Amino acid sequence: MENTFLNRNKKGGVVLNTIFGVGGLIIGIIVVFLITTTLYDANLLTDDSKTTTRTDQNVSLVTETGKTFGNNTLRGASCTVNAVSNRTGGLIINSGNYTVISNTCTIKYNGGAGGVGYNNSDWNINSTTAYAVDSEEKSSVNNLTTDFVSGIDNVSEKIPTILLIIAVVLLFGVLVLLLRQSKGFGIGGIGGNEGSI
Repeated sequence: MENTFLNRNKKGGVVLNTIFGVGGLIIGIIVVFLITTTLYDANLLTDDSKTTTRTDQNVSLVTETGKTFGNNTLRGASCTVNAVSNRTGGLIINSGNYTVISNTCTIKYNGGAGGVGYNNSDWNINSTTAYAVDSEEKSSVNNLTTDFVSGIDNVSEKIPTILLIIAVVLLFGVLVLLLRQSKGFGIGGIGGNEGSI
C-alpha cells in the first residue's frame, strides 16, 4: 500500500522537477540581470577621471570649421590647450586667434588680430586631455554582466538537448504505462482467445 502511494507521487516527477528547475533558473537570471543593469545604468557607481598630455601634436589645415586635437577619442574626453604655434614658421599663435571647444576637443581659427597666415595652415598644439575610466566597482559589474551573458549563451545552447532528453524519457514512460494498462485489460497478449467468438 505504501509503495503504491510512493509510486503515484513519483509519477511525472522528472517532468515537474525539470519545469520547476528551468523556471527557477529563468527567474534567477532575470533578477540578477535587473540588479546588475540597475547598478551599471543608474550611475550609482561613478567613473574615475584621469588626464593625459599631448605635446607637439601636428594638426593639419586648421580653419574656421575647426579640427580635433588632443586625445579626443578617449571616453568623456575634455581637452584644454596649453600652447599653439604655427608649424611652418614656429610663431606662437595667441589665444585671440582661435577658439577651443573643450567637450569636443575642437580648435577653430577665428581670424583674430595678427592672425595673417594662420588660417588653413598646420599648427603644433600642446594640450591636456581629461577623460573618464571605469572605477574598479563599475568594471566589476561590467565584467559580471559580460560573464552572465556568455554563461546564458552556453546554457541556452544546451536547453534543446535537455528538452529532447526529457521528451524521450516522457515518451518511454507513456509507452510503459500504456503497455502495463493494456496487459491489465488483456490486450496485446500472445495466444489466448484467438478462436473464440
